[in-house]
Amino acid sequence: MKELLASLIKPLGDMCYRLVNSVGTSAALAVNIVVLVLLILWVITLKGEKKRVRRKGFHPLRQDLRTWAVLILVIQIAFISVQFLPLKPAKTGLETGDIAADMKVLEGNIGDMFLFYLMEQADELKVNENEIMEKGMADARDVLGLDLEKIVAELEPERQRFWRESSDADRIEKIRELIGFRSDHLDYRMKRTGGFQRDGYRIEKLKLIRTNELPIPSLLFVPDNIEGKAPAAICLDGRGKQAEAGLGGAYAEQAKGGRIVLAIDVRGFGETADRPCWPDDEAGLSMRTDSYIHIQALSAALGRPLLGQRVEEVVIALNMLCKWMDVDRTDIRIQASGGLETVALHAAAIDERISSIELPDAIKSWLDNAKMPQKQARLLNLPPSCLRYYDVDDLYRLVESRTAKKGR
Repeated sequence: MKELLASLIKPLGDMCYRLVNSVGTSAALAVNIVVLVLLILWVITLKGEKKRVRRKGFHPLRQDLRTWAVLILVIQIAFISVQFLPLKPAKTGLETGDIAADMKVLEGNIGDMFLFYLMEQADELKVNENEIMEKGMADARDVLGLDLEKIVAELEPERQRFWRESSDADRIEKIRELIGFRSDHLDYRMKRTGGFQRDGYRIEKLKLIRTNELPIPSLLFVPDNIEGKAPAAICLDGRGKQAEAGLGGAYAEQAKGGRIVLAIDVRGFGETADRPCWPDDEAGLSMRTDSYIHIQALSAALGRPLLGQRVEEVVIALNMLCKWMDVDRTDIRIQASGGLETVALHAAAIDERISSIELPDAIKSWLDNAKMPQKQARLLNLPPSCLRYYDVDDLYRLVESRTAKKGR
């Protein structure tokens, strides 16, 4: 019987879910108001009681149920109508510094694409007495880290031989191959979703759209009164592009200093991150989502390394920035923090348009990942077979040699 009821109710639930999600907030509020107005008209047309007993001290209207029903419905309409218009034309969040909502470029939660559930592991199921992966220990090691140290040592001769016998062009081609970078999948279109003016610069809210790919939510900071061409920067932040977008933030200071700044959310971060949690299941077991694991699992299923997907997004942002008429194409740097330093470094290594890098917390070797197993974002930036061909310091040398040749 339960199965029969479920089979009958589920299609109806799916239909309602799709219907609700297809209707915008404004349309839903408008429909709600229309329904309430119609209900008011219907209540007014109802006939009153033929014999009304008037209570001493009460006005007739106070005894009429129709009056109270209309009053309640009018109050509901007033509350709903307030949501259409702000109570005062106050400054936006970008102007006041409260940027939690105003910095959003995408509609909805892109993270819904990556829903995935993980059951928390009970402490009593642990076998090891020692915490080999204690998050509070800077020198902690996990099984991956211990294996990585051994593998790096074994593959070191092969890596050095490749780097010694290859040209820069061959090295860049191999890096692109390993990370799954697709040079023929960089087409995009730009959509402006809003904009704000601040003292000394303006902010453009942009969405870089690709076919069959996640959109790239972006914030472009453009200084006022640019004379000639201005230097530019592409910024990645593991906390999301909004982290330094407020008044007094790093992006604002750079824009005031005359630099055009493009801050983006690569997949898995900012507006494209998963929801932090999910309701408990029927058994009462706590469920949670983990953005890194979800996207990595999806990338593995697609056969496309996550690192390469993120580097593609950076290069698309670079393409967009180079087309901006006020940008000095000879002075574009990339900045990254919060676990995205490796993404920025790979982008700089394979694209010579990036003139300089600013990576204050970047790792110097793949072995650094073994020392920080708690930083999952970095662990996921290990390209397949990379240890046979290059280490992180090789990428630094590649970028430095190229900039030295250009006299930068």
